[in-house]
Amino acid sequence: AAINRLSEDAAIWSIDPTRICLVGQAAGAHLSMLIGLDPDQTHNDSLEEHEFPVHRIAALCGISTIAHLPTLGTDSDRASSAASRLIGGPLPELREAALRASPISYASRNDPPTLLIHRKSDATVPVSQSERLHAALLSVDVDSTLILREGQQESLAADGTVGQILLNFLIRTLDTDIDSVIVPEKTTGIAQENKPNQS
Repeated sequence: AAINRLSEDAAIWSIDPTRICLVGQAAGAHLSMLIGLDPDQTHNDSLEEHEFPVHRIAALCGISTIAHLPTLGTDSDRASSAASRLIGGPLPELREAALRASPISYASRNDPPTLLIHRKSDATVPVSQSERLHAALLSVDVDSTLILREGQQESLAADGTVGQILLNFLIRTLDTDIDSVIVPEKTTGIAQENKPNQS
């Protein structure tokens, strides 16, 4: 509802309601992708029918498909596991709920440009989560960028590598000038894949 409120009160806050980007890390990345890829919130029965205006998504180490979390081990099907707690019950009994809570289920050609950043060494959410979503978005011709990083978790400060990558993404997809320092990808040790929207 906060996103919709921002859009409705755009004049009050002096923001452009056509340029809303959701940014999230870990659990925040999961929520950002759920809202951004499913703007009418078909996965959420508790909300009235409404479309949430999201125009860009940036997700850092987010879960894209709950049914494929190998790092949770053989206990992931137990009611006490992280995956089961996330969907409200034992994973084997709630496969449909798991699909509804998985952003990858909502990949479609109308999705907004999406930036996925993932640390290769992430021991909680495997890189395959971002790789699966990236492949799903590309398969429906969505502008998706996947960046796999080395090193430790980093903040989104504008003077940091991740912050600069995010600003780079916004400048490219929003087609506007944003004050930032752009670091060439070849100097950052970052692998990047990108496919522009073909529609």
